[in-house]
Amino acid sequence: MDTARAKGLAHPLRSQLVAALHARPQGTATSLATELAVSTGATSYHLRQLARHGLVAEVPSPGRERWWRLTDAPAEPEVPGATKARLRLTGGQAARLGAEPADRSVVVFTGLPGTGKSTLADRLATATDTPCFAGDWLLGALAPWGVLTGVPRATMTGLYRNLLGTLMTRQLLLGQSAILDCLLDDTTAQEWERQVTGHGGRLSVVVCHCSDEALHRSRLDGRVRGIPGW
Repeated sequence: MDTARAKGLAHPLRSQLVAALHARPQGTATSLATELAVSTGATSYHLRQLARHGLVAEVPSPGRERWWRLTDAPAEPEVPGATKARLRLTGGQAARLGAEPADRSVVVFTGLPGTGKSTLADRLATATDTPCFAGDWLLGALAPWGVLTGVPRATMTGLYRNLLGTLMTRQLLLGQSAILDCLLDDTTAQEWERQVTGHGGRLSVVVCHCSDEALHRSRLDGRVRGIPGW
């Protein structure tokens, strides 16, 4: 990514808008504000900034409201039942969205399997040149060595989250950001927030949800992860 585009994503709300637009073909400042639990004024301003840096484009429409899409997305009507990403900011982060962004930011994509969290995490990582760590890939690397055989589920879950937490901490110590793709519970989210804020960073959690049950089921039945060892 060139310097101009990287600057366009410097504010955390802009990264959140990009992630939300990855989950839906188009959106307005009003619909995105509702989804991200922020003011319409904030989304309107940051959408214009994203457009200035070439990351989003306005979609021609007959109405008064302005519609936006990612510049690499087709200009087509919104498809009902598409995956939606709902942002949940821990520790009152929503109240601080207007502040200057921290140098170290951690974005966690979570949700049930088949809701699109891995796709969103990968796309944001590619768009921002930020390292992305996925729990399934870490376990896949360990599986061929037999170290997971017979391991109780609770222990495996703890291992899964500890590996991700260690990689996240390593990035923070380097003064860098990270994107995590994993299943997340409230206890771990609170612990990670303490770690991130302790390093002067900011944690954002994106909870992915597919509202179309049939679509969700078809994704689960037909998906092929392609993870070595998993």
